[in-house]
Amino acid sequence: MAQARIWPTETDSQQQEAIRAASQALLAGEIVALPTETVYGLAVLRDDVAGHTELVRVKGRPDGKPFTEVLAAPSDAARLYSPVPDRALRLIEAYWPGPLTLVLTRPGGSTVGLRCPGHDLTRSILSEVGKPVVMTSANISGEKEATTAAEVQETFSEKIGTIVDGGAAGLGQASTVVGFDEAGCWSILRPGILDEESLARRTSPLFLFVCTGNTCRSPMAEAIARRLLSDHLKVQPEDLERCGYRLRSAGLFALDGAPASEHARTAAKELGADLSSHKSRRVLVEEVLEAEKVFAMTEGHRDGVLSLIPGGEAAVVLLDPQGNDLGDPYGGSLAEYRGCAKAITQALKVQLGL
Repeated sequence: MAQARIWPTETDSQQQEAIRAASQALLAGEIVALPTETVYGLAVLRDDVAGHTELVRVKGRPDGKPFTEVLAAPSDAARLYSPVPDRALRLIEAYWPGPLTLVLTRPGGSTVGLRCPGHDLTRSILSEVGKPVVMTSANISGEKEATTAAEVQETFSEKIGTIVDGGAAGLGQASTVVGFDEAGCWSILRPGILDEESLARRTSPLFLFVCTGNTCRSPMAEAIARRLLSDHLKVQPEDLERCGYRLRSAGLFALDGAPASEHARTAAKELGADLSSHKSRRVLVEEVLEAEKVFAMTEGHRDGVLSLIPGGEAAVVLLDPQGNDLGDPYGGSLAEYRGCAKAITQALKVQLGL
């Protein structure tokens, strides 16, 4: 094969020529190098068996390892995989087009990798092709990914025919690959530009439990909710964030750093909930604003939270689904704490749909 041709895209007319040339090459069964915001990629038609074989050979990649399907628009995910898990939809809304690859599990265990790249020119080419396209990073397997058209040409000069020059890849780092299991829980399969904390904030709504001092009722509610949800989802408590739940507690008048009361720790432990490492903390306005739901122990607590965020009535509710105050066991006997923990458990099962 002759040396690969680099198609410049500095002017509108050059962009149109590059779009036409790249789409025609793909439809003709060729491997085409395309820019993305992370690194350059090598693309072929998804259903072109010969193209797949050639791409595996060119990259020196282990056979059988699937390529990622690249999409012209975020909405294309629904036609390739249905239903898309709620947490995947949250990530699509937050990061597509962008540096995130989603690996979704189909019924039966097979998977599909999807990405909508954050590069307008490449998405225009995908739209022009009108057929499913797969892509892999432009590098020999195990070596550094190309971030410019010149680097692609240097590595694959006589192995591919068409390179679209979209400028230097702005991020210069591969996309983060996130996998979803059949239960809708996610995990990072390959680290990339997006970190775990950012992903958790996007996929897992915050539930905040609020009382007065954050040493009795609200920490018991947080710990019991953590236990109930982990049992329901059959995951470890520390894995709840990747399965859709972030749980915190705070107090309207808390002194930061105090442990949960002794009776609260005992009553929670008897229900399989752990308060041994709890430290009290004051309610933060930004946390209340972030929370999808704030569960107040009493009407007074609800009023206190609403004074911080006027107009937030829909998000701030009483923990008791009947709208009753949850009595304060502070200073009471262990039996009173046990009764409070039992009432919290019953309320949580209703509020969390368990």
